Amino acid sequence: QQKGTEAMAAPASSSKKKAKKVKAKVADGEEATLPSSSDSTFAQIARHLDVEEDRVTKLAKLMEDPVSFEQNVDGRDGGRDGSGGGSVAGMTFDEIIGDEGQDSPDLFAYNERLCTDVKNMLNTLSERERKIITLRYGVLRNRQMTLEQIGSEFNVTRERIRQIESRALRKLRQPERNSIVFDYTESFPM
Repeated sequence: QQKGTEAMAAPASSSKKKAKKVKAKVADGEEATLPSSSDSTFAQIARHLDVEEDRVTKLAKLMEDPVSFEQNVDGRDGGRDGSGGGSVAGMTFDEIIGDEGQDSPDLFAYNERLCTDVKNMLNTLSERERKIITLRYGVLRNRQMTLEQIGSEFNVTRERIRQIESRALRKLRQPERNSIVFDYTESFPM
């Protein structure tokens, strides 16, 4: 059984030696770059290292440089040069791919966190007060309603809705309740 393990170890050590030879060739400058489109080069390397060609191709793809969204489409670094007359030359990938109709990821995360914190703050109110505040001010993506509209929904007068609203707002001004969203007043993005 020891022969079997030795036989299995031999190809691994020989492929390591072959890999060192290929690295040495690259270091010496004989084969400084691997053409990304030349499959025959990958096949030669795979045969030389005694590994599958697919593995060499995958490793070569991993070695490719990543592309930054801030990089110009034409590959040059730096700002716009003004030439190009409406073409994509001089534009960055971010400018071409970006969706103007959507919020930036930072703003989206900020709004989601704010929405969660407002919900938590409103949960400190009674159910009736919470519903009146959310309907009156359009909180949490509801549309705003008048006192009259809310009164008809609760089957009470608009004056009674105003009183409940006033009491709820007084509660929300208490520091132990509004500390949840107090930090947002200083960092509002706009």
